[in-house]
Amino acid sequence: MRLTRAIGVARVFVVVAAMTARTPNAWAGSTGIDLDYSAPSECASEAAFASAVHERLADRHVALADQRNFKVRIVAERGQYLGALEASTSSSVREVSAATCDEVVRALVVFVALAVTPSDDEQAPLVSPPTVTHDDGEASTPLALEDPKSATAASDQQARPSVDRPKSVAPAAPSQRRSSPPRFGVGLRGIVATGVAPALAPGGAIDASVVLAAQPRLRWLLHVGGLLTYREAAVLDGAFTFTWAAARVDVGPAFDVGRFRFSAGPVAHAGVLAVSARNLPSAAGDSTFWGDVGGFARVDRALSRSFGLSLMLELAAPLQRRAFGVRGVEEPVQSIPPVFGVLSLGVTVGP
Repeated sequence: MRLTRAIGVARVFVVVAAMTARTPNAWAGSTGIDLDYSAPSECASEAAFASAVHERLADRHVALADQRNFKVRIVAERGQYLGALEASTSSSVREVSAATCDEVVRALVVFVALAVTPSDDEQAPLVSPPTVTHDDGEASTPLALEDPKSATAASDQQARPSVDRPKSVAPAAPSQRRSSPPRFGVGLRGIVATGVAPALAPGGAIDASVVLAAQPRLRWLLHVGGLLTYREAAVLDGAFTFTWAAARVDVGPAFDVGRFRFSAGPVAHAGVLAVSARNLPSAAGDSTFWGDVGGFARVDRALSRSFGLSLMLELAAPLQRRAFGVRGVEEPVQSIPPVFGVLSLGVTVGP
């Protein structure tokens, strides 16, 4: 009787010892997974890690095509925890870092679960979620990929061929932003000049304008262009012709008052004054450099947003003065005055 009881007790001890020896990796036999786990004492134990993986694989089919070995390493470094996962079926190493060991453990559990969950009856590759770089330069894995079911579903969705479907596009709302005013313009004007000929010399001018700076009612404008005048003066039995060709530039502020704009500033001309004689044997033609500096005043009247009329007066002093006449005649036909003027009227397109 005692012998029978002793034999029964011995059998119980043998069974308990066998179960105890198999407990840490009991899930390995059913899943075909062998785990080599190392972590600091404050982290989850190997049994807890294995249990977490087993819970995630409880309702999913696990590929048993081969025996897979996983090496899990977790270390504490510079106030953070670094985790690494190596798989026998892959030469790559998956790494993750976080402020707590629990976060690293959860991420590594996701890695293992994704690696052993097949997709379309095939072994799923070890998937690496995107990493996030912190301010201290460390890269970590966001825990949004914690659920292997959603990750596998996303992988299955990407594997299926996509079908383009028409999308309804909502009509764009009309823009409330006003278009900016033009910054470049052009002007054409008719002119009359005094001082370059014995009488008023008519001609024409063209210029381009640029807005240098703009405020609600004030802007700075630069005008660059050229002009040409011609005048013929009868002398004795012949005539003198005066041709003035010059480039001009002006710059100054412009103030908007209703539909009117008032501007003023310095102006300069540089060019040639050509004088020729006709039917006057004792007179010879001559061409001389022309240069002057002065000021202008202009009034513009807007007819629309970018079209208007312009009236301008210029007064300037020539850099050199000369006289033109007939040899033997005491009075010169034309003497350059100390100040001359130009009056112009035209149209502008632009600012």
